[in-house]
Amino acid sequence: MRGTERKLFKLSKLSGYFAACAAVTAALVMIMPVQVKAQDLNLSNGDVTISTDGSYRIYQSDPSPTTNTISINCACTVSLDGVNILTKAPSSGMHTEDPVPNPINITGSYAVTIDLAAGTTNTLKSGKDISEKKYGSSGMAAIRVPSGATLTISGNGILNAYGADGRNSDNFSGSCNHGGGGAGIGGNGGLASTDGHSNQPFAEA
Repeated sequence: MRGTERKLFKLSKLSGYFAACAAVTAALVMIMPVQVKAQDLNLSNGDVTISTDGSYRIYQSDPSPTTNTISINCACTVSLDGVNILTKAPSSGMHTEDPVPNPINITGSYAVTIDLAAGTTNTLKSGKDISEKKYGSSGMAAIRVPSGATLTISGNGILNAYGADGRNSDNFSGSCNHGGGGAGIGGNGGLASTDGHSNQPFAEA
């Protein structure tokens, strides 16, 4: 083989080698997963409403109990990083004039994952019921999971979830109200009245 032919042969081999490397590199680029950083949300700044699919980290710059709440309106992953929620108690038996929110409310049939950040304690507590015995009232769930929704809880953190007790009223204007308690994780309590003012079931389905 003459010198010129030897050079062309070597160049051809090198060209094939580089082409193979490029193909492997392209394949690696295609199969590498895309890492999406979770969006940070500070619950100390106010209520958090999530309406776009994605990953979210919720934390509090002020660790003391807050009345701010979390509403989830989509399928998503939420990392709780040391939240401490204590919602207010209702001011009326029927919750109509002053609705009481859940600490965390999944508002529809969404698949939601709650991840508990390692080394954190997350406390969700629904406010205790009104003290006036003449009213009956339903308790609210700490994490409301309505019918059709799915909730997966993962992670190595701690979760304390307390639903509020319901209250049965004393005889008031010829009626008696019976309030159901809210779940730690699940449905809100219902309210039933002997005079037909309310026919809610004692708990959400």
